[in-house]
Amino acid sequence: MGSRPQQRKTARRRPGGTLKDGERRRLAAASRAQRGEQPQRPVAWCDGGVRGNRAAAAFVLSSANGRVLAEEVRLVGPGAVEEVECAAVAAALERAAELRLDELEVRLDSQVVVDWLNAAHRPAASRRPLRPVLSQLPKLGRVSFRWVPRDENAHVDRLVWAALAD
Repeated sequence: MGSRPQQRKTARRRPGGTLKDGERRRLAAASRAQRGEQPQRPVAWCDGGVRGNRAAAAFVLSSANGRVLAEEVRLVGPGAVEEVECAAVAAALERAAELRLDELEVRLDSQVVVDWLNAAHRPAASRRPLRPVLSQLPKLGRVSFRWVPRDENAHVDRLVWAALAD
């Protein structure tokens, strides 16, 4: 008796579904939004940008129900984009501490900075940019850091580029 070659099993995609993690997260967020579900805690949307010898860091701090608590754009000294992103996160954490928030979810579109913030051991190149962020963390309770695609962070991105266009 001859044996049949084994067929490779692959995941099946549902109609309207996807196999990519990023797309799956976007679909889940859109589904939650359609159902009217809100985040369970306040969210800080952060972004930074560099144009020539100018840099801007911005954040929008919103409550768990989506109400804007604070919004700020700061011109900061020029540096690497990761440094500017860290400046935005530090500013958001500082404002959250002033508002006496005990927990916060920080969302930004820089995967490198999110990896630095979530890592137990950080690379030497991250130490200087992370100093302002790490100094703010003890002032708050539970803080989590999450990467989001750039299009989800579009409002803060526009704030940054508007500040750099002046």
